Amino acid sequence: MRKSLALLTILLIAGLVAGCPRPSGPGGFKYTSADLTGGYRSLGGYLNDVAAGGEGGGGGDAPARELVEPDVIRQVGDTLFVLNQYRGLTLVDLESQTILDQVATLGFPRDLYVAGNRAYVLVAYAADFERHGDTVAYEIASRLYVVDISDPEDCAIVSTFGLEGDLTDSRLVGDVLYAVTAEYDWSWVDAIPLKAKTSASHIVSVNIADENNIFKADEVSTSNIGDVVYATTSAIFVAGWDFDKDGSEVTLIDISDPAGDLQVGDNVDVKGYIADKFKMDVYDGVLRIVSNGWADGRRTFITTVDVGDPNDLDTLAEIEFDRAHGETLFATRFDGTRGYIVTFFQVDPLFVVDFTDPANPVVAGELEVPGWSTHIEPRGNQLIALGVDNSNGNWQVSVSLFDVTDPANPALADRVSFGENWSWSSAYEDVKALTVLDDVIIVPFSGWEEVGGGFDRLQFVSWTPDDLTKRGTVDLQGSILRSFEHGDFYYGVTSEQLAQIDGSDLDHLEVTNTITLAENIADFVELSSSVGVEIVTQYDTGNTVARAVGLPLKGGLGEVEVNIGQLVGTHKRGDDVILVGASWYDEPGYKIAVVDFSDPSEPEVTGELDVDVWPYYGYWWILPYYEIGGGGGGGVVPAGGDAGVAVGGDVAVSSIWWPWFPSYRQKSTLLAGDTLVLRCTSESFDETLGDGAAYEGLALVDLDALELTTTVGLGFDAVSGVDAVGDKVYISSKTFIDGTVFPLNRAPECAYFITEFDPATVDAGPTVNVPGVFVQYNPGADILTLRDDEWGVNYEYNSLLRTVSWDGGLGVDEIDNTDLPDGASTVLGRGGKVYIEAFDNGVRLHVVDLSPGGAMQSGGDVLVTESWANLIDANGTSAYFGVGGGAIVRYDCSGDPDLEELIEVMGTPSAIRFGEAAAYAPLGYFGIVQLPL
Repeated sequence: MRKSLALLTILLIAGLVAGCPRPSGPGGFKYTSADLTGGYRSLGGYLNDVAAGGEGGGGGDAPARELVEPDVIRQVGDTLFVLNQYRGLTLVDLESQTILDQVATLGFPRDLYVAGNRAYVLVAYAADFERHGDTVAYEIASRLYVVDISDPEDCAIVSTFGLEGDLTDSRLVGDVLYAVTAEYDWSWVDAIPLKAKTSASHIVSVNIADENNIFKADEVSTSNIGDVVYATTSAIFVAGWDFDKDGSEVTLIDISDPAGDLQVGDNVDVKGYIADKFKMDVYDGVLRIVSNGWADGRRTFITTVDVGDPNDLDTLAEIEFDRAHGETLFATRFDGTRGYIVTFFQVDPLFVVDFTDPANPVVAGELEVPGWSTHIEPRGNQLIALGVDNSNGNWQVSVSLFDVTDPANPALADRVSFGENWSWSSAYEDVKALTVLDDVIIVPFSGWEEVGGGFDRLQFVSWTPDDLTKRGTVDLQGSILRSFEHGDFYYGVTSEQLAQIDGSDLDHLEVTNTITLAENIADFVELSSSVGVEIVTQYDTGNTVARAVGLPLKGGLGEVEVNIGQLVGTHKRGDDVILVGASWYDEPGYKIAVVDFSDPSEPEVTGELDVDVWPYYGYWWILPYYEIGGGGGGGVVPAGGDAGVAVGGDVAVSSIWWPWFPSYRQKSTLLAGDTLVLRCTSESFDETLGDGAAYEGLALVDLDALELTTTVGLGFDAVSGVDAVGDKVYISSKTFIDGTVFPLNRAPECAYFITEFDPATVDAGPTVNVPGVFVQYNPGADILTLRDDEWGVNYEYNSLLRTVSWDGGLGVDEIDNTDLPDGASTVLGRGGKVYIEAFDNGVRLHVVDLSPGGAMQSGGDVLVTESWANLIDANGTSAYFGVGGGAIVRYDCSGDPDLEELIEVMGTPSAIRFGEAAAYAPLGYFGIVQLPL
């Protein structure tokens, strides 16, 4: 595989760790390698922005037809319809507190409507997959599912409608369902993505008057793309940024025909961008718009447009809001002839705008208060505003009560804030998560506490026209989406559960029942052909549930719950399932729980252990802050040298976060015979491999006694990987040639090494120089398979797959090598086959067959897709790919790769777990799917 890289790119690339052989090379090593990471490590970070959301504004049009806004819950009598983002449509009987039925949908569920005996589910990112021989093609679009709910306990999808583009928004008006989609087409100019002229918005109408004859009534398109939608009973306004005009364009779609006929009306240009649908409102035949400029000091504009003639929109006024110059536009809400606008820079001005004369809007009053509001709910002469209180230096969720009886003198009647330190609300982005009742406000908020960690919470607030009173709270599991009152109870709907809340005493709220809507299936273990174990993790509680299930996948048999922190490893050992969790915060360390499933109906925790080391952390390591290099690889032994174990290895240096590549394929826990091996960092180790300073190492746990036996530091310049084969552990390490960690004047090189380690006896073989990094090892045949990179000229490099003969000692003899394909990324060794994912005008699967003696030959290759896919895992005969974020495909590789299965799923698995009976793909919150081997 030949590639050419600029030097800077070489130094920054994160992903390939490999090696190359040379007869002789720098540093005196027989085998040296192209060091594609260049020893470069840098700090990283992120910035979380709080986005303001909005809900449809008021209007003055007398509705000839009912207009229904999109939502994710609907209630019909005692039946609650929940559109769960992970599991599709769920029907719940609120009276009996039971799930009646669940209907899975593919794609990302967005909007739900219920009319008569039908439910209408709109999903975005719904891929249409097609098989073309052994290649998969797909297009991302949107979809409408029509579900028969006449029998709530036996619902069924009766029809689907494909929608071109990605779903932007929808409305149900009368007997017609309207969907607005966007189709993006980007071009690249000077490495900058620019929207092409072929981008467009599509508006589709579906007539649902006769539930037995639902049909697509009409479809129209606009010349510009729109991502903000406001609707009345007679028109849909689609607003979007126009790159050519450096402003927004609003297009009117005439939907006045009750049967669904559509007409594209006139459009109007608006300065600045329109952030959400609350920035538009129609009253008395006039469209009012509030927009904010990207540049020029963040100017705010107010525009009024006469929309009496859909085909001839007439701008009445376009004024710059001078008093908000330099401020960011947040909440906006219209109420009759008034508009309420909140901007923010240092303080939060609330402006009351009088639109009585739409051709001459004027500011009637103004009030400055700390913080800012993200959403406003008008209640007569009172405004209830959700927002952010930053008065104490942190961001806390707040509810403000404004009195606007006198528009010239708006007043802050009261304000309450909640959440220790930093807190935020899911209603910032989805205002329907905020509930305002006649005398109670229910506010979702999330945060982090020193005791208990992260939480998702409902805050109840009593209100009158004069004041606000904080009442009680309840903690729920999952991001809070909605709350409502029904009968004698309040209810909270989250991404994971429906909670029933006793609010008879608002100061002492109690969750009386919960119904699971979705849960995070993080892992799976097959115990036998008839029993498996689902591993479920809970973010809010930090608990892990191990649940026995029948096979093929069906109902639960028995479960136990343990608190081990973040799940980082699951292992099967006889009838036991070993769960390993980790914490990096208050009390860093590993926690181990052993669960006996000999009786699947009554699993039992038979042992627990805390291991006081700093756990390995996926993409990052906490490394000592000192210069790495020298020492001949930190205790590595060239061919012909000696090796041993050095005692001690204390590290008394400061620490810092460093990235480590490629950690996405590395595991933090391994099972080697009867020993659980935990990767870790520590200030000191009981013993150390190599003669360098050990900043990372291994904690060894005897599973028979369930006790920590020892810790072993890895005193090498850098550890490239740790792998377990049978009861042995194989440590891949590297040293930088000439001790250069960050070379600026030449292509960086390194030498790779491997060490065989027996965790049961704490004995190590010699650390020997090998031509590449570990792919797999067959101890029965003494064949080691390696991935190698070799520099050419002009920073080109060639990637190879190599086999060598090695018995764990000093001798390393080359057997065979073959070039890896262009664009090779993931390389998986699975016994007699090596599977390679590569990108070359699409994602390809290459297979290399290994003979018992280590000789290699091509096992065939295939184009998986011309779009996006990734190699998830493989076994001796099959390779499994995730395709398009919505399907798993299996290739039978017993001969040339042959596409055997294409299974559409919600979500993309990060792993495949292999059993004797089947393969299993945990999908996280999307569930789990069973696959053929």
